[in-house]
Amino acid sequence: PGMLPKDKGLLALAELRHSKWFSAMATNLPSCVESMRIMRDKAQREPAWASLGAWALELLVERALFSAGMNLSPSKALMRILEVVASGLLLDDGTGMKDPCEREETC
Repeated sequence: PGMLPKDKGLLALAELRHSKWFSAMATNLPSCVESMRIMRDKAQREPAWASLGAWALELLVERALFSAGMNLSPSKALMRILEVVASGLLLDDGTGMKDPCEREETC
């Protein structure tokens, strides 16, 4: 009777893990926060980007900038993010992204 639904609790825990991960990883990357703001705005304006979801977008930005191997200016960071998307990462038969906060595969 007084218990919270399990699925809502699991979602809240996942959000907490995502927040901690973003604070630990993305805030230390130059231009990551700025690029994330631009990509969030893009997602609000264009339905194709909105379908990606907030967490997937954050993960895409962080992984793209981390894999660059060097510090990038905000303009170069956006170019890098779009290069990663253009590589086919998000296609049905693409390599996709693994959630670093989860042990098991998630859809």
